[in-house]
Amino acid sequence: RKQENARKDAVNGLKAQGIAEPSRADIEKWLLWKESGGRDPYSGDHLGFDALFREGLYEVEHIWPRSRSLDDSFANKTLCRRDLNLLKGNRLPVEAFSADPDQWAAMKTRVAEMLAPRNGVGMSRGKIRRFLADSIPDDFTTRQLNDTGYAARQAAGFLRRLWPDLGPQSPVNVQTVNGKVTAHLRRLWGLNNILSDDGEKTRADHRHHAIDALVVACAHPGITARLSRYWQQRDTTGSEIQRPQLTPPWATIREDATAAVAGITVSHRVRKKISGPLHKGTVYGDTGLEEVKGKTTYRLFTVRKAVAALSKGEIAEIRDPSVRKTVKDWVSDRGGDPKKAFPPYPVVSPEGPEIRRVRIMVKQQMSLMAPATTGFADLGSNHHIAIYVGEDGRAEYEVVSLFEAARRNQSREPVIRRKRGGARLFMSLSPGEAVDYPDGNKRGLWIVKGVWADGRAVLERPTDASGLTTTRPGVAALIKDQVRKVSIDPIGRIRIAHD
Repeated sequence: RKQENARKDAVNGLKAQGIAEPSRADIEKWLLWKESGGRDPYSGDHLGFDALFREGLYEVEHIWPRSRSLDDSFANKTLCRRDLNLLKGNRLPVEAFSADPDQWAAMKTRVAEMLAPRNGVGMSRGKIRRFLADSIPDDFTTRQLNDTGYAARQAAGFLRRLWPDLGPQSPVNVQTVNGKVTAHLRRLWGLNNILSDDGEKTRADHRHHAIDALVVACAHPGITARLSRYWQQRDTTGSEIQRPQLTPPWATIREDATAAVAGITVSHRVRKKISGPLHKGTVYGDTGLEEVKGKTTYRLFTVRKAVAALSKGEIAEIRDPSVRKTVKDWVSDRGGDPKKAFPPYPVVSPEGPEIRRVRIMVKQQMSLMAPATTGFADLGSNHHIAIYVGEDGRAEYEVVSLFEAARRNQSREPVIRRKRGGARLFMSLSPGEAVDYPDGNKRGLWIVKGVWADGRAVLERPTDASGLTTTRPGVAALIKDQVRKVSIDPIGRIRIAHD
């Protein structure tokens, strides 16, 4: 989301400078321009807008030659004056410029000064290390070319058990496809626009995996080699050469893919297993004090936390008044943001130790805590919420933690209780399960992402991968809206679910 906001800012900035329809290349140049602080890391020139965007004096440059690394990512790009880019050619910065010690030393100093401050804009440490590298790691190009990541190797190995390599006569060939090649083809064939309007791949919609799968299925083994040869020739000559003709596998692939993606129902893994940690690892100290808020009684606990990890609100919850004042004054004198105030650290007294960790007060319902060896532990994850309709028609509910679900299972009790006094079970909801709203502005499918102790279910649309559609209805609203619990199988088939 941070990168998406940066791209939107780039579009607005370019339009303000008179570029009415910024291209993908324009946006990338803008982001690299801001990242470098408006300087060319190679020449040290201060980059003016016209020189970069209108006069073509500076170019986007691959730090590690694309033909050798097959890396066309933003992490492998910076800006470079055209003549120096031509001189660098198909070489690393150290290979091209270290023959002149003074020039190379100046480049290294400039790049080091471009390091991004905390939460600021600038080069990442990884990009700087790449710029200063003496060589490309031996396995880097192979990994980029063949996608030899562990997961890919394991997946390919399992599939080859079903379809062994029998040579040209094999009915099915199992192969991995490099992610950079996939990205190039997805953009070239216009498939990025199916789920986004700016021509860039969006990970905010789970269906982008289906589009990737389509591209992988259509990628011919020779495509990677052709792209590698093209990039090598371009980086070596420094001039534009004709791109390889990588035409779509059929003329209507974009239209057909758009229709197919629109018909996808995304299924999610249901998390009802009673396994894993039954509570969080942090131990809380019990003060024995209680606080009543409305109809809810909270117990006051203490927990130790690093001062650098405190939020502004947590500073006020530091238990020791003297330490609280010291930390509060320290943060206030340094801009008010605790994330940027440390290190260095304040001290208790002129000759005293540094304050690196503090005890803060935390409120929690006793029913949501589990006894631990030296205190209490937060139960953490909830296993499910059981929603009931009482004899008077009113909604009732029970939120069951993973800890309590495990206890019931061990005691051979029903994990989900079908009755609660005179109330009957309406439905139970666990993370990953699906519900269907029959009408209204929420009509359609929703996935349960979690359940809260106050009886609210956290719902998101099945396609949502970034939490943009989150809603948190209470149990009464779910009953009123006649929401149905449904089951979505791994290939997207829907049926009514029954507890």
